[in-house]
Amino acid sequence: MGVHDRDCTCASCEAEAYTRNNYFTGKLMVEREFTDEQTYFREKLRIHHQRLHGTGIVCGLKIRAHEPPCEDRYVILEPGSAVDCCGQDILVVDEEVIDLQGFSAMQDLLQEVEDPETPDDRTWDLQLCISYTACPTEDVPVIY
Repeated sequence: MGVHDRDCTCASCEAEAYTRNNYFTGKLMVEREFTDEQTYFREKLRIHHQRLHGTGIVCGLKIRAHEPPCEDRYVILEPGSAVDCCGQDILVVDEEVIDLQGFSAMQDLLQEVEDPETPDDRTWDLQLCISYTACPTEDVPVIY
């Protein structure tokens, strides 16, 4: 796993106290018990990843050039997984086509390349970064 020294600014990085649910016969089960159960296991796994394994790519997530004639503008992110600085699992399940010119930093770089003052032998390193985002999977109606 590749480790990069970066400042992590996500609010969820700090360990929060989490409590394991205590079940017993006759216990009234409401939404809070189910939410607490999920929080307990998610936080336990997140802290495990963050403190024991570090951050970086676990597998996959390779970048390859798009097919001609679009190879100068697009790259393809292959499926894979990673762990972010907060210990969150990042999972990419399908190939993603990335438009490099959609990034303002890339537009600035292209303007610099076209500038006649820029030396012809100048090189740049491009780095693509991904981050964890919780995505809703379905809309569920609430019955009242």
